Amino acid sequence: MKPPAVGRCGARGRRRGWGAAVRTGRADIKASRTGPTTADRGGVANSGVMHIEQLVISKEAWPSEEVSSEDAEAAVAAYAERVRESYARLDLEVLTPLSDPGEHPAVELREVFVAPGARADPPPVSLPRELMKRLADHGEIPEGDLPPGVEAGHAEQIRQGAQQPVEPVLDVLQDARRQRVVILGDPGAGKSTLARFLALSLACGGGHTPESLVGHLPVVVELRRYAEERWREATFEDYLEHLHSTEGMCVPRQILTPLLESGRALVVFDGMDELFDPAVRESVARRIAAFASRYPNTRVVVTSRVIGYRRAVLAGAGFAHYMLQDLDTEQIEEFTGRWYANSCPQDPQKAATLQRRVTDAVAHSRAVAELAGNPLLLTILAIIGRRQTLPRDRQGVYEHAVTVLVARWDQETKHLAPHVSSEVREVLDVLEASELLELLRLLARRMQDGTGGIAGNHIHTRELEEVLHTFLSQYELPPLRVRAATQALVEQLRERNFILSHYGGGIYGFVHRTFLEYLAAADIAHRYKEDREWTPQTLVHDIYGQHATDPAWREVLLLVTGQLSPGDAARAIDHLLMLNRTCPDDGLLSLAVRALAEVRKIGTLTDQSESIVHALTGRLTTSPYVSPALSEAVPALATFSDHWTGRAHLLRWYHLHGQFLQTYDWLDSARNVGACIAPVFRSRESLAVLASHAPMYRPRVFAVEALAARWSDDV
Repeated sequence: MKPPAVGRCGARGRRRGWGAAVRTGRADIKASRTGPTTADRGGVANSGVMHIEQLVISKEAWPSEEVSSEDAEAAVAAYAERVRESYARLDLEVLTPLSDPGEHPAVELREVFVAPGARADPPPVSLPRELMKRLADHGEIPEGDLPPGVEAGHAEQIRQGAQQPVEPVLDVLQDARRQRVVILGDPGAGKSTLARFLALSLACGGGHTPESLVGHLPVVVELRRYAEERWREATFEDYLEHLHSTEGMCVPRQILTPLLESGRALVVFDGMDELFDPAVRESVARRIAAFASRYPNTRVVVTSRVIGYRRAVLAGAGFAHYMLQDLDTEQIEEFTGRWYANSCPQDPQKAATLQRRVTDAVAHSRAVAELAGNPLLLTILAIIGRRQTLPRDRQGVYEHAVTVLVARWDQETKHLAPHVSSEVREVLDVLEASELLELLRLLARRMQDGTGGIAGNHIHTRELEEVLHTFLSQYELPPLRVRAATQALVEQLRERNFILSHYGGGIYGFVHRTFLEYLAAADIAHRYKEDREWTPQTLVHDIYGQHATDPAWREVLLLVTGQLSPGDAARAIDHLLMLNRTCPDDGLLSLAVRALAEVRKIGTLTDQSESIVHALTGRLTTSPYVSPALSEAVPALATFSDHWTGRAHLLRWYHLHGQFLQTYDWLDSARNVGACIAPVFRSRESLAVLASHAPMYRPRVFAVEALAARWSDDV
């Protein structure tokens, strides 16, 4: 679905619509009426949304004759145009892989923005994302599943926080009872994007402008810039006057002050976490509290990451605290629909196909779904998904996402340098992106070899620092600097890079299990292909043979398979099928099918395709019930092409035998079997024939359901 057209902050639109003026005093600023907006003309957006273009300032409303209503009108209009120029388009350069030289269309923020939800009073502790999701879905986590270091009291805090209702963040910000709000969020959760969206919506209209904020002047203060030495003794008003005179990113003080005093402004202090010095952060928090006190009628919003944030000062000043939540399935679908409609404006069919590719990957891959809730990582998925096939090519997504987080986001997007001494910075500057990835691979190896293994996802500070220290020591740097750099790097990976999470008690783990799995697989592939640590036979025995029955290892094994040559992948699949013949296990059979789907040149694995079909049909013939483990293979079958060797064999088996399978009614066997191999039915005609002429009732039901799922408009 293509998003509605958005009006522009054009000069024509600004000059029209200035009418009614302030009648008495500073607090009675009104908006004018204007005609309807269109996609190619300025003006007020449809449905009566007002912009700051409508703020009309009369001469008698100001204490000084220096500002006329005409001058005020021109100043506000010029500011609105600068807001549009600065914030309208997303900067995707950092998020686009360097290996993707193709042109990417410009993306307008208001056309793709999807507002996340938010929960009040977030607890000051964290868990891995997979556990947070389990807590949100089920309301509890068995104590045995908690990583070491997480105290029972902390777990209870997290549980209570997860029970808070999720509110749309724009509803939170427009609620008159919440004049002062702190919006917390993980890196990439959309805090700065939210600030820019608010500025654009209020300045230029379009999007879903919060109703109670219409007619407010938006002001965004990027705190990392305000924290520069020259502003240490200056007020926010001084800084905003500087922004006006040098960049046009505010209105003159003579106009700003009455709007602040009258409560017709929204001020966003963006990026409290980007003030690395705790003393500076505390000082700025006090200044924000004082600013809010000076202008009690003005809405004030502060954004920050959770890590390192101390809420005492702002909570004491009456600020409510909310935590941005991951995007849910509907929001992911809405975002990808908007994204590809914007990327492929002339080809809606292609846009729909690309959207379905991403949403299917999210629906069928736990690892992809874990990342997709984060708007930054979802954007990377959308960018890469335009040219690559998901989930098969998800490995490239993971590599690029980790690279962006550890080597590019702070430096190139935020223009932030690590808050460390020059000696430590000299050590950290030695590390290129590829070397940081190597370091993280070694860290994943230590975790997989540790007591918790891949399933545990945790490591003690002592072991973590040992891995980092050993790696940095290879560069022949002074030992004292290496020791200091090791500690700084731990904090960097946790506080800035969103790679590690601290559970408490000196225990760390990867924020996303997906990153641990990707890095562990990349380490195995590197050791095999580059270091020659295993022969083809020992790789199959030591890696696949030892770990195939462990569910925690299955995504790792799939990612390894995707990095092997077709011959090596064939040996791995043969070994999985051999293990399944020796000791039948639906998990092993499903893993073999999914491993085959990881191979790009699947035509070279004809024997393995036939063996998998033989094993699958044999299993269904013997026991027509499709277990949860076996159902995990269904999405993999959907990735095979129409010309896949096994497709004709599966269809023939189903028509001759599978549709007639019957066991107990409660198992709904024939319908279940049909659903299992439904992906190999590629044409509407073949399903229609089955729906009309199948001799058994349940296959007809399966066929109708498959038709409804794929061609709902025609059924």
